Amino acid sequence: MEPHIGQYYKITIIGDGAVGKTSIIEYLLGREFHSTYLLTIGANIATYPYTSASGQLFRYQFWDLAGQRRFDLVRGPFYKGSRACIMVFDVTRPLSMENLKLWREELHTNAGPEVPFIVLGNKCDLPAVYNKELLQEFLDSNPNIPFEIPYLPTSARMGTNVHEAIEILSQTILKARMKRSQLNIE
Repeated sequence: MEPHIGQYYKITIIGDGAVGKTSIIEYLLGREFHSTYLLTIGANIATYPYTSASGQLFRYQFWDLAGQRRFDLVRGPFYKGSRACIMVFDVTRPLSMENLKLWREELHTNAGPEVPFIVLGNKCDLPAVYNKELLQEFLDSNPNIPFEIPYLPTSARMGTNVHEAIEILSQTILKARMKRSQLNIE
């Protein structure tokens, strides 16, 4: 099933503060990497046209949500209309990976459990210190989700796997759409 040409796909990008969500979007938009951290307040929105490897056009509207816990109460409405999600954690901060469960719960509460998502382990250009078994457990233990959850290590600084992540996101959206069509959920 093809996406509708010209239709925007709202993609929420979530994860703890300072994991590199904004830097990933900045890389996609061709902007220079900045090592100084700038706090996102509420949400940053960017549009990004993407043609998948199979030639299908996606027009993404990325909603980069503030990751600090103090923004918990204001994030909910930003999920409305999400077609997919990118969850990001920092491979150098194990707690950011462990918090993926909280982010999944927030996504499901505000956008629904049928919203497909991918997981990115950002800053893979630095030594990783997270528990890979716990990550695999998270990827495997998603009850009531009728799709596989892809994982990809990325580096917004080096550009490692950032474009590949968007290709995987696109394929995940298509697979979820076909699955929903088969189950008559849409």
